[in-house]
Amino acid sequence: MAATCELTIVGPPATPSDATAFAKELVALKPEVIVGHTTPSVIALRKQTGTIPIVFVQISDPIGSGFITNLARPDGNLTGFTNFESSMVGKWVELLKEIAPGVERVAFLFNPQTAPYVTRYYQGPLETSARSLGLQPSASPVHDASEMESAVIAFSREPGGGLIVMPDSFNIVHRNQIIALATLHRLPIISPYRFMAEEGGLMAYGVEPVELFRRAAAYVDRILKGAKPAELPVQAPHEVRVGHKPKSCEGYRSSPCPRSCSRVPTSSSNEGHVRYWHLADIGLCAANVPFGGTCSDKSANKREGFFDPDQKTHRRDPSHD
Repeated sequence: MAATCELTIVGPPATPSDATAFAKELVALKPEVIVGHTTPSVIALRKQTGTIPIVFVQISDPIGSGFITNLARPDGNLTGFTNFESSMVGKWVELLKEIAPGVERVAFLFNPQTAPYVTRYYQGPLETSARSLGLQPSASPVHDASEMESAVIAFSREPGGGLIVMPDSFNIVHRNQIIALATLHRLPIISPYRFMAEEGGLMAYGVEPVELFRRAAAYVDRILKGAKPAELPVQAPHEVRVGHKPKSCEGYRSSPCPRSCSRVPTSSSNEGHVRYWHLADIGLCAANVPFGGTCSDKSANKREGFFDPDQKTHRRDPSHD
């Protein structure tokens, strides 16, 4: 006999107070398991319950955030899936510099209330990577939409600026404003979110959230069948995706696709492959030199697969057969 399951969805929280309100609402329902998306949500959920199992998704630094003390055997009532290792920020800097060679300064945009992990987890590697490329890094912490607009305008007053959109629920909620400001002030931007590239941002390099939620569903199923969070190790993404909209690159470089897409490194917890996409129907593409090098709206087909950076070969993803 098939079992039924009641699913309640709230969010997304734009502020920590929103996250607290949503967490109270969910815990009051006395569910058997909760899925928490992003750090502010999980912080709020932990304050409301220490017994209901929580599966977190897209958490940058679960140990540094105090959610767990061990990835292999998470303690307490939490387990889940991370999104980025701190070393990945170097690729954001490298790709931005390659697709927009005129960039001399990079600002990284985040809200310290919704992304307190940025200064602890990302800032050091980002600044080191930027300086290694001769770029001047600067933090742009903002707390609301008005501050964000002021920060972007002030940063754009000098030439050679580029913007890195940090992993942050605040940036997700305000992505349309970020894209509009970057476009208005001629600032090339890179973000970890594919949907920001689809919606008008210059470039994206990051994980596929859908894949993480599918894997989280498997953890939810196991918990509902009796598993404890401590029995389920915290896992990292299996793949990284990179892409950009060719038309968004106009005015930044003549070549439509950055060559370094073929050199995107995977994190140590990955399976050694980089996922790329070539979606001509929406004008979103990612280059890799062995497979063609450039992207064009003339390519009407959709090709997906794995690029093995060690063998420098293309392997078809069997899930798309």
